[in-house]
Amino acid sequence: MRFLRRRRPESRVLDLLERHVSLCVSASDELVKAFKAKVSGDISEAGRHIRALSGFEEQADGVRREIVDLIAGGILPPLSKGDLMGLVAKIDLVADWSKEAGRILEILPLEGLSEELKELLFEFVKMDNRCVHALERVVRLLYTDHEEALDACNLVEMIEEGIDALYIEALRMLHASGLDAPTLFLANQLVESLEMIGDSCEDTADLIRAVVVSTFH
Repeated sequence: MRFLRRRRPESRVLDLLERHVSLCVSASDELVKAFKAKVSGDISEAGRHIRALSGFEEQADGVRREIVDLIAGGILPPLSKGDLMGLVAKIDLVADWSKEAGRILEILPLEGLSEELKELLFEFVKMDNRCVHALERVVRLLYTDHEEALDACNLVEMIEEGIDALYIEALRMLHASGLDAPTLFLANQLVESLEMIGDSCEDTADLIRAVVVSTFH
């Protein structure tokens, strides 16, 4: 089995990279909890989880800045500065879009949505969460087993295809919903944000796949 070895001072960057994606996972987990609470009518609990989500996103921003500062002075073989900068930026978008979805969820009046649409949106949120967890596994495998990392990238892509299908179905349901304009606008923004979470996961996995393939194949 071939793998990328952690060397000093690169190991600090890699530890932070794993911390970065872990915070994205935590943000995504809070979004699931927030949606579940809001659907059940517990607005206070939903707000608590949305605030926690925002906190994880802010922590992720801090870790991103620390990583950028550390790699500014050197290159991490086989990842170039450009690869790492791109990877960190794409991972950060996962947390950014999770936060955006949480902010929209907080003001979206779910009572105006049909039960079918609420169930679909909850499935959307949970599918995103699966995708973020799968991406975390990709990052953790990057420096331990490149073949498994490629398999994990494929899983991210497969889940994202499911997200795309939910996105199209959500748009179809919104189009036929008859919602008032403000609610329809917010619901559409939520759907767009959820779609971007999946896209950001896939973009990150694609970059990791490209690096692994160019390094070992």
